Amino acid sequence: GALALDATRSSAQIDWNDVQSLQGMSYAVKYGKSFSSGTNLRFAGYRYSTSGYRDFDEALRQRSQDSTFFGSRRSRIEASVYQNLTTRSSLNLSLSHQDYW
Repeated sequence: GALALDATRSSAQIDWNDVQSLQGMSYAVKYGKSFSSGTNLRFAGYRYSTSGYRDFDEALRQRSQDSTFFGSRRSRIEASVYQNLTTRSSLNLSLSHQDYW
């Protein structure tokens, strides 16, 4: 298996006049493992240190006042399992949960 730790800083100008600047930090822990049976597992946990953190997509959606922008994420967890069934088919199951400030 493999383990990864990540820290990311963000800074985004949200309004067109560059008056509103948002900044924040994101921390992540990720783990993945592959098995000889063709099964792959992946787990990830993310924590956003402040309500000012925005990834690129979130900053664009907030700046354009897109209705799909729900606010600042506080945390996110993800889990997925992938299994090869045959040379032409596979099965993938993904779960995710996130909450907001």
